[in-house]
Amino acid sequence: MMSLRWQDAEPGDYAVIGNPIDHSKSPQIHQAAYQFHSLPLTYERFCVPLEEFSLALLHLTGLGYKGLNVTLPLKEAAFKWCKVVSPEAEAVGVLNTVNLLTKEGINTDIPAFISTLNQEGIPQGAPLMILGAGGSAQALILSLAKEGYTVSAWNRTKSRLDQLADASPFPFTVLDDPVPPPGVACIVNATSASLAGESLPLDWDSLSSDVLAYDLAYGKPLPFLESASDRGLKTRDGRQMLVEQGALAFEWWLGKLAPRSDMLKATYEHPGTHS
Repeated sequence: MMSLRWQDAEPGDYAVIGNPIDHSKSPQIHQAAYQFHSLPLTYERFCVPLEEFSLALLHLTGLGYKGLNVTLPLKEAAFKWCKVVSPEAEAVGVLNTVNLLTKEGINTDIPAFISTLNQEGIPQGAPLMILGAGGSAQALILSLAKEGYTVSAWNRTKSRLDQLADASPFPFTVLDDPVPPPGVACIVNATSASLAGESLPLDWDSLSSDVLAYDLAYGKPLPFLESASDRGLKTRDGRQMLVEQGALAFEWWLGKLAPRSDMLKATYEHPGTHS
């Protein structure tokens, strides 16, 4: 089922917004949590172009929506819209979870990502390489550097990372070339290349098999992970991070423990099942 335009929304409770948004599995994830707790709530997904962000939120609030998950390209707009933001969101200037009633916002992406690193046995302070310089990449770079990880970053347009480094209170290294630094524990693809089916010019030759290749995308064959797997590296896509960030949003909104295993299982359902 295709996602609705926000103008076509009917009254509801929660939703995810972005552009594009048809690929999102957030409705399945949250409906699984509602079912587990026998909550009579709805969760939809709406296409919201950036220039229509404020109008969309006003409209959805008027229809009774209480909270939104926010994905690309709306995370910076959500940060500016909220009156109160969490320290994690304040540090990076983006957020992904909004309480429409209080105009509060938090960023669950970062604790969700760190949780998945912990699951892989990658300790705080480990050397990480981030690929990209978009909103998600910048949030990861700043947050991980703030948390004490040794962060290196590469982007095709180096100047974007140079500007970020100049403004950041948290030190990280901007790489001239896509060559992983010695001892790197994890390489994170935070670019849009995978969603476009494109490969990245990463130098894989120096990497050992215990390095984790982590792509924030999920739900389709990802060239970045395929290349890593061909070279014997460990791989992880963004599915479990998606579940964790959704679980944290659910707990923040409703004050109930999220059923993570049920939510993960729901990501393997057909995308239209609950949307």
